[in-house]
Amino acid sequence: MQGISVREAKRQDLDFVFECLRRLAHEVGEAAHFVSSIEDVRRDAFGSRPHYEVLIGEWQGRAAGLATYFPIYSTYKGRPALYVDNLFVQDRARGVQLGRRLMRDVCALAEARGCCRVELKVLSGNPAQHFYESLGMSVSDERHYRIEGASMARLATQDS
Repeated sequence: MQGISVREAKRQDLDFVFECLRRLAHEVGEAAHFVSSIEDVRRDAFGSRPHYEVLIGEWQGRAAGLATYFPIYSTYKGRPALYVDNLFVQDRARGVQLGRRLMRDVCALAEARGCCRVELKVLSGNPAQHFYESLGMSVSDERHYRIEGASMARLATQDS
């Protein structure tokens, strides 16, 4: 992993973080659903009460990738966990093990924080599935559900 370093993101990384998130959404075919603004990233990653944290991966002295993550909790295990929401490496740094190093450092943080696991979700058909399996990650038997928009609003206001 020569020439690679990982560090916590700083407020000066705002533009880089936003551009990586936008680019990742485009690459995985989710560009139409990417509505986050740079102000959202400023508030939610770098504000006074951040909702997620960001690690910046550098290669050859320049930012080249990131991992975003946030705490979750396992009531079954009685311990916290970390959820990796995004892992992105720029084209110029692919193949140099930057993604592996970012995931290694997320796992090191999880260990230091007493977490029982690190989780993430991969869109079906995403070739990154093989990468995650090569790290020792396994596919969960769980199925993710979501509710959003009008359906969420409707349920939130229904009478019992």
